[in-house]
Amino acid sequence: MSLNFKRNTIFVITVMLTVLACIILPLISYINPALLDNIKIVSARADVSDYNFSDGDRVSLAGEWEFYWNKHIVSDNITEKNPDLFVSVPSSWTGYEIGGKKLSNGGIASYRVLVRDIDTTYPVVVSVFNMPGECNVFLDGEFVFSNRSVPYNNAKSIAEPYANPVVVDSSEKYHEIVVEVECDFSSGLTAIPVLSDYNGYLNDFMSSIALRFILIGIVAFFAIGALAIAIMRKDISDQLWLFLLCVIFIFRMLISNEGYTISHSLFGDINYEIMTSLIFVSTYIIKLCMLMHLVNVLGLKISHITLSFIALGFLVCAFVPYFTYDYIYMAKAYMWIQSVAYLFDIYMLYKLSGAVVKKKKFAVPYLVFYCINAVSIVIDNLYLCGYISNTVSFVMPFACFLFIALMLVVHISDTLNDYKKAEK
Repeated sequence: MSLNFKRNTIFVITVMLTVLACIILPLISYINPALLDNIKIVSARADVSDYNFSDGDRVSLAGEWEFYWNKHIVSDNITEKNPDLFVSVPSSWTGYEIGGKKLSNGGIASYRVLVRDIDTTYPVVVSVFNMPGECNVFLDGEFVFSNRSVPYNNAKSIAEPYANPVVVDSSEKYHEIVVEVECDFSSGLTAIPVLSDYNGYLNDFMSSIALRFILIGIVAFFAIGALAIAIMRKDISDQLWLFLLCVIFIFRMLISNEGYTISHSLFGDINYEIMTSLIFVSTYIIKLCMLMHLVNVLGLKISHITLSFIALGFLVCAFVPYFTYDYIYMAKAYMWIQSVAYLFDIYMLYKLSGAVVKKKKFAVPYLVFYCINAVSIVIDNLYLCGYISNTVSFVMPFACFLFIALMLVVHISDTLNDYKKAEK
């Protein structure tokens, strides 16, 4: 077979597998939600009688919720609960209309659902993570969770969750869950509320924080290793992109999800909605660092004009939305912007397939790990935009961490080989 045929074959297979992997998890999340501990809420009614929360079960409350625009039905003591419409959770309210007028970013609203048969003798909470705006959650009229404040009526802009577990009255058949939302720039409940016992919530939360900072510590060590290799080789150019990738990865881990609950004071308590937009920006810079590193380490033949065009494309996608501020927090709009980066991924897979055919050193693992990262970033974008279950927040960090580790192994291997040659 000719080299072109082999390259094209590898390219087609990798693209097909990458695309397939990108759609499997979202499909599972919606076609068979039980696999991800979800229940399908219909007409704002849910039955959780099959779950035993005393045994640590957790339920993601995805589906059709009642929606009350410009109202906080619990805080404002609204007794006549007539919803403006039913909306899908998770979703952006900018996709809905009230009175023939499309809803815009920013504003306040309430979401309501009735849950049947909560089986537990232990305190429970309904938590909401990965949501840019502020939200307060009430169970049977009693406050149980806030993602921004301690307590809920003393709201702050920082990501500082606070849980107030309650014991449900088992004699009651139905239990009302209300999520009150307030957004400056974003648009509603784009994360999935999770019903669980308090101990399970606390263990999950603390485990996530611990794991996140363990990864940060290891990658910081990788960054120091990259600088040490650069000093040994007396050439910073090969290590520059690895070092930058480590720095951006650490920054992204600090400002996203559980990381910001600890690190917010480092950034002057910036509004978390603004920080959320920086998560998207850091994703593009991570991709750019990976691309430039692969070009250097594999010697990929890409013209300077093409590299400049790709770099400019990444930067435009990252920063131009800030000039159209209404759109950066619209989930659907930002997914279209992200699709530009996917085109560059396809181009890189084509180039990496050529490197594999030419049997360049480490080309195969780089191709495999780049595919994994491409898939993880797509999944992470879907997750951040509220299109996928909230059980995948560590998919992208782990994939990026593995790619960084591979890069460091390659550099260490090359450095050791060069030293052995020098000794001989």
